[in-house]
Amino acid sequence: MAEPRLQPGPFLAALGLLLALWPGPGRGQALSAQVSEGLIVNSTTVTDETGLKARSDGTIYLQKYRLTLDEPIYPLFRLTAGGNLDWTSGRNTTGGLAAESYDKKYTFFGGLRFGSPVLNGGLDADYRGEVTESRTAGVTVTAPGVTRLGLSAYAGWKPADLPSLDLRLSRADTHDSRRAVTDLTSQDATLSVRYQPDPTTQLNFSLRGGESTDNLTGVTNADVSNSVSVTWSDGFAAGRGNTYVSYNLGTRAGTVTVIGAGGTAAVLTRQLP
Repeated sequence: MAEPRLQPGPFLAALGLLLALWPGPGRGQALSAQVSEGLIVNSTTVTDETGLKARSDGTIYLQKYRLTLDEPIYPLFRLTAGGNLDWTSGRNTTGGLAAESYDKKYTFFGGLRFGSPVLNGGLDADYRGEVTESRTAGVTVTAPGVTRLGLSAYAGWKPADLPSLDLRLSRADTHDSRRAVTDLTSQDATLSVRYQPDPTTQLNFSLRGGESTDNLTGVTNADVSNSVSVTWSDGFAAGRGNTYVSYNLGTRAGTVTVIGAGGTAAVLTRQLP
């Protein structure tokens, strides 16, 4: 094939150099690596009713690599990063006809955490992809691999004896290499409020908005929902019995928008409280 299978030697050498040069473990620091390999060999012989035999020989080589870093970089700041690679390559010969294939799945991720238990936040990013290729009788076929880039952020505020707030934002872009089969964009935002005025009562409020767009068809789905809940619970008879009451209220509105040659059409759907 045009691209040979991954050789572990250079990868292990680079990994060993990284471990050797990395500063000594500090408080809370963690650097981990994992390498695993596997080999599957099979041979099958089939005899038909005429006595003709057909033999098939196959070899599958499995490789997995993991690298993760988790380290405090400053007071109240923490960094996480890493990557995964799963590589499967195979060769099969049947009746003198050879076929080769490989499949690579890879993920890179990184995150930054900051703040204290009262006020905190974080940023995250991840990138995932896959490449699949096969070759039979000199003809190479490459599948349009799908990649996904995800970004997210969150912030939290949890003061004592006051309502706590949590805000989360995310965005993802998923597409194939040519943006011909898959091309999706989605984004989401959620705000949550929680308040417990006393040990028996809890109040919750949630507001969420999301949107996903298929860039190939021009169809966009947007959704906004919110909910309120009140919960009261208590015990009696020295803990031998308990009571529980909960009330929930929610609304939702969704819109489907289609952009076509004739203009833009939108359909609104509402869910009453």
